[in-house]
Parts: sequence; C-alpha cells; structure tokens
Amino acid sequence: MNDSSHRSLILLNELQQLTQRMLELIELGQLDSLDEVEQQRQEVIQQYKTSSFNELSAAVLGEKLKVVAELDHELNQQCQVVREQLASQLKNIQNGKRVKAAYRENTP
Repeated sequence: MNDSSHRSLILLNELQQLTQRMLELIELGQLDSLDEVEQQRQEVIQQYKTSSFNELSAAVLGEKLKVVAELDHELNQQCQVVREQLASQLKNIQNGKRVKAAYRENTP
C-alpha cells in the first residue's frame, strides 16, 4: 500500500470513528454536540475526496468505505427518528398552548 492509499485508509478510519461518535451522541441524547462532530466529519470527507489510491488498495479501501456507508445509513435513520420525536414534542407543546388559550378565553 502506497502513502496516498495509507492516508486514505487513515481518513476512512477517522470517518468511521466520527460517524460512530455521532451515533453514540444520538443514543445519549446529546444532540447539541452533533454539529461539532459533523463539521469534523465533513472536513475528513473533503480530505478523503482529494486523496488518491491505487487499484491494489481499492479493495481494502472499498471494504472500509462500505462499513462507513452502513454506519452513515444507521446515522441517517437515527436522525430521522430524533426529528420525528422532536416534531411530535413540538406538536404537543403547540396543542398545550392552544388548550391554555382556549381555557383563558372561556374563563371569566
């Protein structure tokens, strides 16, 4: 494996770790920390896009990229669940405000 392929593998490992960290943050409910980790993740993705590798290492990198893609899919699913939960909570809050307003309007 040449130096550029080795660098690509390092970047994919880092990408995998950052993606796993994002999944952990979601599971822990620490959504405020997601943006910072996502910024780091995007930087690694950009570095990976500009890296090069030879055909010999393509299989190794391909397997690692497959793992990262699977983690990314799981991350997207988890984010969707959180979005739906937050939307439901917001709807409940809005309904509660409407009930309070209606009560105040009908109370002498």
